[in-house]
Amino acid sequence: MTTTFSLESLTRLSEQTAYEAWLLEDVYRIHDNLVISPERDRLLLLPNGSRLKHYVLGVATCHLGDWRPGFIEACSPLVFVTAFKLLDMVLEWILLENGKTATHRFQQKISALQDSTLEFPPPIDKHLWLRERLLALYEQLDPLRGTVIHSRHFQTTNGNLTVASSRGGVVGTPVSMSNQEIRTLAVLLTRLRRYVLRDWKHDAYREKLQALACDELVSLHSLPSLCQLQPVFTTVRAYLDEREPLIVDLEDLRVTVQVNYPHQDVVFDLRLVTVLDGEMVDALWLPWNQLQVSSLSISSTDRVAIRVALPAEFDV
Repeated sequence: MTTTFSLESLTRLSEQTAYEAWLLEDVYRIHDNLVISPERDRLLLLPNGSRLKHYVLGVATCHLGDWRPGFIEACSPLVFVTAFKLLDMVLEWILLENGKTATHRFQQKISALQDSTLEFPPPIDKHLWLRERLLALYEQLDPLRGTVIHSRHFQTTNGNLTVASSRGGVVGTPVSMSNQEIRTLAVLLTRLRRYVLRDWKHDAYREKLQALACDELVSLHSLPSLCQLQPVFTTVRAYLDEREPLIVDLEDLRVTVQVNYPHQDVVFDLRLVTVLDGEMVDALWLPWNQLQVSSLSISSTDRVAIRVALPAEFDV
């Protein structure tokens, strides 16, 4: 069969998961937090590739009398169960879209999810590492969810949660989840829902954010780390001498950019500014997805589609 994950189907998923997503997003103030100022480039490079200026931008909020910290500290079991329920509903929706029979039994759903012929919606379909970790979280956290709901073999302290499986009347080894791990689980799953519903754009930077979240949950899914560094999205302005065609050495540019972001995984858009006799001549904008090659040769014809306004500031 071919699963299309139609607009009608996506609407149904959105409605079914609205409450859980609202609670998690509101408690942790989760949003699509890619903050890029189109008016200012973060890293400015001279024609010889050396650094000229490096801007670091920050965004902060302050909430006086906020109820959220106290709620998170006291209600981590509820937050954990809500996050698991969101994962359960997304995976159950996928099973139903693949023609599987509806069931309330978690073990049957876990077994059905092992079917190698299952089709998954974007972006889960393109990333085996993500699919494997979602399914592993589902299987590993299921008995812990059961304990929180049906028995008292768990403890919470300052938002940290310790739970022991009590399935079949047998109390297992306690599993500890820190306050931060519960938050990361909520962030991973609420973002996933938004990406599947196409509410939020999914790209290379956001993919890396999801990989980092999976790495931060290694103790819960027990799969190997993806070794994802902290992702950074930035904009780079490179000054080049005006010529025809314009040759851009992207391999060298990436090395120069990486030097300014040690121990981080950088994704960047590029603004090219050409200079002749101390004056700016042209400005071109290239998004990150056009920079995945070793070099570019840009003709005068190519420039038309990517030309942007010259930057306001220029220090000769």
